[in-house]
Amino acid sequence: MANNVILKTLLKSVMPTVTKFVESGKIDTLLQELKARYAVNANMAEGESVEILITTEADGNEYANIVVFDTNLTVKTLLAQQRLSELVTALFNQADL
Repeated sequence: MANNVILKTLLKSVMPTVTKFVESGKIDTLLQELKARYAVNANMAEGESVEILITTEADGNEYANIVVFDTNLTVKTLLAQQRLSELVTALFNQADL
């Protein structure tokens, strides 16, 4: 129970930063930049797009997958995959707060 109190206290202390980050639109910009970086080398046909797909894998963890969707919205290629928690951490580290 003491861990719960500590966790709640920590979350309350970081919420203003999280709110500022989300409301500023920086998360949108960072995700667009991430997709653009992968799109440069994706060798896509007209109408295809690079997207971020969130999945739950067999290990029970959530993952952010950078994928190429074809014109039928079918995953054509997996470009990269990382744990969602790692992506969120990287986004906060890259943000100019």
